[in-house]
Amino acid sequence: LWGGPYFQQVHMVSTENAGALLFLLFGSTTVAALIYGFLDRSVRSRKFLITLSVWISVVCLWAVALLPHPGLYLAAGLFLVMVFCQNFYIPLMAHLRKIVPASSMGRASTLLLFVAVSGIPIMQTLFGAIIDLMLHLNFTKEQAFRAAFAYMGLAILLSGLVYSRAQDANN
Repeated sequence: LWGGPYFQQVHMVSTENAGALLFLLFGSTTVAALIYGFLDRSVRSRKFLITLSVWISVVCLWAVALLPHPGLYLAAGLFLVMVFCQNFYIPLMAHLRKIVPASSMGRASTLLLFVAVSGIPIMQTLFGAIIDLMLHLNFTKEQAFRAAFAYMGLAILLSGLVYSRAQDANN
């Protein structure tokens, strides 16, 4: 919901090219799922992998938010890395399996999926509200998107800080 409008309104990309960029971002999630599955089995600390992924996502979002006029290729590249890194839910579910007793796993995994799935429309709604507010206050579209990306980075960072209090679950 944010990628197409950002590429079209800030970088003046055609609908077709914005769609191609979004397809590339979607493709990175498929590749990331395979790589994160491998990484989950290969790293010594799931918590480190998840935390690193959170930080990379935040840095990518804040780079787009803070860099004045990032070019199309730089912005698309940062989003590609960010979307790729947000596949940390794969080791996150494995981490959950290690720290939650089997008798509570159904409830714990349901809660994790509920928070993850309900977080998407909440984040998207707030993203749109920030853009609307910024435009109402006479900021440019680029400034509005930059503020919304800064918000997304902050929300992911805060979630990562909450997660950082969890015990580690080594393989």
